[in-house]
Amino acid sequence: MHNSAPYNTLVAPDQKVRMREKLVQGLEYQTYRYVRSLIIYWENGDQGFKEEGKRLGNYLESRLGHNVKEFAIPRDYAYSHLSRFIADNIIETNGIMEKRRCPTLIILHYGGHGDRNDDIHGGENEESVWAE
Repeated sequence: MHNSAPYNTLVAPDQKVRMREKLVQGLEYQTYRYVRSLIIYWENGDQGFKEEGKRLGNYLESRLGHNVKEFAIPRDYAYSHLSRFIADNIIETNGIMEKRRCPTLIILHYGGHGDRNDDIHGGENEESVWAE
């Protein structure tokens, strides 16, 4: 018999119960008491991504009270610098959560293209490429 579904979508009954418990537990908090938004774009990237990030950051901070941190990804050692920035913010936010004993949230906004080899001069179209 041929199954047309690409993968098994059935969930075991005990797994459903655990998922429901986690969902209900998460909904016990009506709001997060502390939200940090990370705005990330390329240092030498398209200016539009930087401007979009700054506008979003201003909105999140002024209207919603988020703690906003911006980061321009440098071309040299990009992965190391970006990983450090994200890790430092996770550590700081966890410290705030423990000190204040309150629910926290980190939002990450990335402005840029998804193709690490994006090169308009090399004939690429600067289209986003997502992990498969």
